[in-house]
Amino acid sequence: TVDPYRIWFFKGSFYLVGFCHLRKEVRIFSIDRIRKLTLTEKSFTVRDDFDFDAFMQSGFGVAGGVPETVRVEFDERVARYIEDKVWHQSQKITPGSNGSVVFKACVALTPELKSWILNWGSHARVLEPESLREDIRTEAEKIAGLY
Repeated sequence: TVDPYRIWFFKGSFYLVGFCHLRKEVRIFSIDRIRKLTLTEKSFTVRDDFDFDAFMQSGFGVAGGVPETVRVEFDERVARYIEDKVWHQSQKITPGSNGSVVFKACVALTPELKSWILNWGSHARVLEPESLREDIRTEAEKIAGLY
């Protein structure tokens, strides 16, 4: 049972944000994955302490979590593209060396963030946190092992 708070469209998919009675917390559900829907006569009110923007703030996409400071250096080949777009509301982009830029944001270390970094291939280098550097390095080694 879910009390639906908001329908959210993100990157081509719709999501339902609402209070999950099973887990006793606000969760995000992919509408594409809902197999059965039953309308009930029960009513509810959105919790007074729920703020959608604050709820979504730590995520780098759909998934959220505990935010950490993330710094990624992008080389000169993609620097301009990184500078021209808002990737996250907490981002700060500063010049690096040799035409590179450093992207800094306070976000959760989610699979979406890791996928975004890997998408840039050798044009992106994680500076911090060390745990994210290690995750990206491990994934890059697995990819290289396929070839």
